[in-house]
Amino acid sequence: MAFEEGELFNALHVCAYWATRQVKPGTKGAAEASRVEWVKRWKLVRDFLIEQNLGLIYSIGSRYRSRDVEWDDVRGEAFYALVRAVEGFNPWFGFRFSTYACNAIRRALIHLGRKATLYRIRFPVAHDPAYEEPVEIDRDSELYLDRLTRVLDKNLAELTDREFMILDRRFPRDGATGMTLGEVGESIGLSKERVRQIQKRALSKLREVLGGDPVLQ
Repeated sequence: MAFEEGELFNALHVCAYWATRQVKPGTKGAAEASRVEWVKRWKLVRDFLIEQNLGLIYSIGSRYRSRDVEWDDVRGEAFYALVRAVEGFNPWFGFRFSTYACNAIRRALIHLGRKATLYRIRFPVAHDPAYEEPVEIDRDSELYLDRLTRVLDKNLAELTDREFMILDRRFPRDGATGMTLGEVGESIGLSKERVRQIQKRALSKLREVLGGDPVLQ
């Protein structure tokens, strides 16, 4: 028997309600057995909904896959985003689940890409004396990288998407050679000088936040 998507999400919420319902005094044994049964039903419905929407992982993941993030990581992050979407979706808001899930997966993968920037930004990995001033910093410091992770993860420097993208291409991870300012400009349709200006602003934002971090003082 086929079920409509809305009916399945309604059933999921019903199961969650009964599984978390408060136990009345004197009925603990029976109530616990009932709770276990409702939890089992909830998991069955949830897993079925996840299975029915696995295609979203590949369709969205392939579009938002970064060349610097392994496919297994993309797939895993997208899967957990799908699970969270199934568990958190409210069918009574009037939205389609596919729209809700696609947005959730997309946000998760963008966040994953930004976190990966940590491993690509090094000061200075590819110093260009014609366009930049050297940055004196212990770029191999575990503490520094930990604090940089925090800044990037929470975007405490308030970097724009374009600033993230330029830093990503200029400072690849694992010691790989980054793109030149001109190459970055050609890839995103900006002049070499404009890329330099955006990069300088982005690095200044990071330096300012990290410079005020009391842990690094």
